[in-house]
Amino acid sequence: MGQKRRWQERVRDPRTLKRAGWILVLVGVLLVGIWAGRIAAAALSLQAHLTEAQALLEASPMETLKAHPEQVGSLLRGLRADVVTLRAARGLAQLGPALGWLPKVGPLLAQAGPLLDLADGLTEAGVQLWDGGAPVLQAWQAGALTPELALQTLSAGRPAFQAARPAAARAVTAYAQLVPAELPWRLQQPLTQLAPLLPWLEDGLRLAAAAPDLVGESAPRTYLLLVLNDDELRPGGGFITAVGEVELRAGHITRATVADSYTVDDFSRPYPLAPEPLKRFMGLDLLVLRDSNWSPDFPTAVAQALELYRPAHPASSAFDGVLAVDQVAVQRLVGAVGPLEVAGQTVTEESLLTYIHESWSPPEGEFTTEWRLSRKNFMGDLVQALQRRMESGLGDMDLTLVGKTVLQILDERHLQVALLSDPEAAAVLAARGWDGAVRAPQGDFLLVSEANVGYNKASAKIARSMAYAVDLTQTPPVATLTLTYTHTSRASIACVPETRWDPVYVQMMDRCYWAYLRVYAPPGSQLLAASRHPIPAAAMWDQAPWSGAAQTLSESAAHAVWGQGFLLPTGEQTVISFTYTLPPTVLRQESEGVWVYHLDWQKQAGLRAVPVRVVLRLPQDVVWCDEVEGVSVRSDGLWVMESALQADRTVELRYCAQKEE
Repeated sequence: MGQKRRWQERVRDPRTLKRAGWILVLVGVLLVGIWAGRIAAAALSLQAHLTEAQALLEASPMETLKAHPEQVGSLLRGLRADVVTLRAARGLAQLGPALGWLPKVGPLLAQAGPLLDLADGLTEAGVQLWDGGAPVLQAWQAGALTPELALQTLSAGRPAFQAARPAAARAVTAYAQLVPAELPWRLQQPLTQLAPLLPWLEDGLRLAAAAPDLVGESAPRTYLLLVLNDDELRPGGGFITAVGEVELRAGHITRATVADSYTVDDFSRPYPLAPEPLKRFMGLDLLVLRDSNWSPDFPTAVAQALELYRPAHPASSAFDGVLAVDQVAVQRLVGAVGPLEVAGQTVTEESLLTYIHESWSPPEGEFTTEWRLSRKNFMGDLVQALQRRMESGLGDMDLTLVGKTVLQILDERHLQVALLSDPEAAAVLAARGWDGAVRAPQGDFLLVSEANVGYNKASAKIARSMAYAVDLTQTPPVATLTLTYTHTSRASIACVPETRWDPVYVQMMDRCYWAYLRVYAPPGSQLLAASRHPIPAAAMWDQAPWSGAAQTLSESAAHAVWGQGFLLPTGEQTVISFTYTLPPTVLRQESEGVWVYHLDWQKQAGLRAVPVRVVLRLPQDVVWCDEVEGVSVRSDGLWVMESALQADRTVELRYCAQKEE
């Protein structure tokens, strides 16, 4: 009892309480110091890892991935560990907005929370993506990568890809809360560069999860292949010269057929009537498969092609998708995967067109029945050679180049894809513009769709340029579209409508160019004037003169559409113009005194790059709110942009009312 009483007296002693208090404070300070030290160490480690990552990106990221995959994996995990440690300070980050007033560090502290959330989402998604895809890189590094192994890896990694999607979504949400312009300049550039990559992360994860099924992992997949000849340009990319079926099972091509498009007609069944321009310029009464891509909207053309695909001995009753490829796509793919051995010849990207032209040409220039029935057999030989190249192994293939090439021909509409049995993957293609659809206007909109309607290959000899001028000083705004077509052939040819072959393929390019074009503008646009391009009766298939007046068409509820036919002899040039009013929706008021002009200029499938020029005339007493790369402002106040339309182009400009002094 005495000891207990003495202990209680010591506890009550103020000096003892004071010493205990100091001990608790010291312990607290020690713990805070340890915690702060961990945070500081994590921050320094994160900085070191980011410096390493930047060095890898500035070098050759894909080469680094192949040569040192373990280094990349270790870096990702190190970054993730750093962020997880820093995440412990998330509570303090919530105080950041209240500290935004602090000099120098205030803007960074104010956005610390979203920055930390962005890093958290990106590193978690990165590690999951690495866990799912690393075996592919390891096999690639060892030179042992095959389509079968790639499929097995993607299938095994599907849970990791699915798990990464919520993390990627968190990163996108966090980025939307940031204002990069208000952050320190060291962060502004990488964050600005990150903006277009975040949707790629989400879409890539969705496609990676869908890929095994798309190549027949769980069940065979069959795709209809449309081979387009862009030398005979059509709205959907080119005349459908051949059609095939490709069946995939467990990543392998188990069946691939390619046939002349003329062999899949069945006139014992009814066909729709041909569009008026095909009837008047080419004498066609019915619409058959080879002409089924008259619509520039690929989903519409796909539905038409599936209805009109009528082979004598169909191997498939349904298709999981439709792919359309033109000559540019095939050229670039051959360049990416490497030379092909085709019927005893080595075919490269540079020699492909020569191979095609020579393979088509009749022996000794004689148009025999045997030649007519076999003149497109070389396409099947090309498909088989490509199949052999893919299945011989991917270890010696530059997969970086292959990936870039596929993305490029998708962006430029040389490859169009419709996925019919996987809605989620189809949604990714649609969001990326890879489904070939004509877009709904989000403001101003322009698509020029051109069709060769003259039984020739003259599209290859036509040089094009386009100029688009919009006068925003008028109410409603007024647009003028000027199209210049130049026939570069110097051959002297009479413009007589006829169907005939030349013994040398390229000679069919030296013909007069009969064409029909359509202009797609925002709904509510009204045509004010258009140039006239009459064609005499002797140069028309139906022997009736073409008036040359522009036509107002009602083929799209989402667009105003006008049509115009013209004839361009060899060595000559023609200029076609349309002037029309635009709806008020091409301008959007963003805030008081700030307006936004938005233009989506869609590229036609099958065309190579076309020089384009956009000129805007602004109202008086306004100035540009932001500088736009590639834009010049003339002394007369006109805004001018010149570029090459190689893929769809979006132009968005903000202008502000000038403040009074």
